[in-house]
Amino acid sequence: MYPIIQTLPAWAQVALLIVPSISAIFAAIGLALSASQVRRTNKQARATIVSDALKAFSTSVEMKRAFYMIEYSRFTYDESFHDSDLERELDQLLQHFSIVALSWQSGLLKAPDLKPLEYFVLRIMRDSEVKMYVAFVESWSQQAELGQHPYSALAEMGRILGA
Repeated sequence: MYPIIQTLPAWAQVALLIVPSISAIFAAIGLALSASQVRRTNKQARATIVSDALKAFSTSVEMKRAFYMIEYSRFTYDESFHDSDLERELDQLLQHFSIVALSWQSGLLKAPDLKPLEYFVLRIMRDSEVKMYVAFVESWSQQAELGQHPYSALAEMGRILGA
């Protein structure tokens, strides 16, 4: 094959060297642009998960009612709590943030992505009464042999955030 190339004019020989090199450069640029786009798309998807969580929280009367009970230190975990409206509201709040925690635990979200939720999660998970309720739910779940309760993921995420 080498002697065939020598029979070509000099410009054609040079072109046979340059064209593949230029093609490789364009392929590398395309790969870099594609990788950059994938990173941006992933970041946007993570931001959407967090944004949707904030939106759902801010529009739910039940979750906000439970949160403000905690926020103003009016939440008390005692026997009257079970089977009450407040239990259902708190469970809705905890389940909501547990879904985000499960997304974080599975690697869909990174710790920096959670910054917009940090105040709410820390406020909830640092509350001593909520801690008692979460401990009760986790204990009950283990005794019933139902596996790890999703609140465990929320508790872990709270610890990572500083609860």
